[in-house]
Order: sequence, then C-alpha cells, then structure tokens
Amino acid sequence: MKKKSLFQKQMFATGMGCPVDDPWSNYGGSCSNKSLASVTSRVVSKSDNMPLPGANIYLQSDPTKGVATNQEGIFNMDAIPSNGKIVISYIGFKPMVIDSTSVPAVIYLEEDIQTLDDVIVTATKPDNLKKLGWIALGTLVVFALARKKDKKKEVKAKV
Repeated sequence: MKKKSLFQKQMFATGMGCPVDDPWSNYGGSCSNKSLASVTSRVVSKSDNMPLPGANIYLQSDPTKGVATNQEGIFNMDAIPSNGKIVISYIGFKPMVIDSTSVPAVIYLEEDIQTLDDVIVTATKPDNLKKLGWIALGTLVVFALARKKDKKKEVKAKV
C-alpha cells in the first residue's frame, strides 16, 4: 500500500480530495478537470484595420481578470478556463464575446455609431474661489530687472 504525504492527507481532510498531481484541479473547489489556456491575438477596427490600443479584454465570468492591448493592438491573456468566454470592448465600438477555445488571430471590432441630440454643459464655481478676489486681465505687468549701473526698472506692458 502506498503511503500518502501529509499534504495529501490535509487535502482529503479539508474536503478538496482532488489529486495532488494537478495543482489546477482544485481551482474553484471542485475536482473537474479544468484546463487553462493562454490566448494571444490582435484587436483592430473593422472599417480601417487600424490597431486599437488600450482595448479591454476580460473574462465574462470574472470581469476583474483582464488585460489591455498594447500600442499595436496585441494582447496576451493567461489562465483562461477552456469553457470560458472572453469579452473584448473599446470605447466607440461594439463589444464582442468570444469563446475561449476559438479566438481568432485578429479580432475585428465594429464601430458603434450613436449620436446625441443635444449636449448641455454646465459648470459651477466653487465658493472658495469667490474669496480670492479678481485679477485684472487688461493689464499685464512685466517686471524686468536690468542691471545697468545697479538700477532696477519696472516695465508695464498692455495686452
């Protein structure tokens, strides 16, 4: 009979009970054989084939696990479950959901053209700025120090 190591005994005692040979078999607390993959691809605009730097790529099941494309639109994402889906999104483009087992070498995102009827921009002035006082904008005072025989001159210029 084969003796079990202390680590194997602790795993069975904690209820995990998965084989020690596969460290990822405990991922998520179940003994299912989840194979993890690595994906490398390029994200470009469908209309002009230009790369999309800074596009977001993340797992649909866990949006906190993701990466962004580099300046050439290329990304590399590790530890993707084989049954997972990844989401590719970029501002101004329609998001795309792809199965992790069928990621193409180049991902084409379509533009999402939406127009706004009217845009109203409002601003408020903080109360603490009212206490500072006003600055005269019509006159610009330039101080030029001329060291001619140790004399200092003050020059005023109008704007």
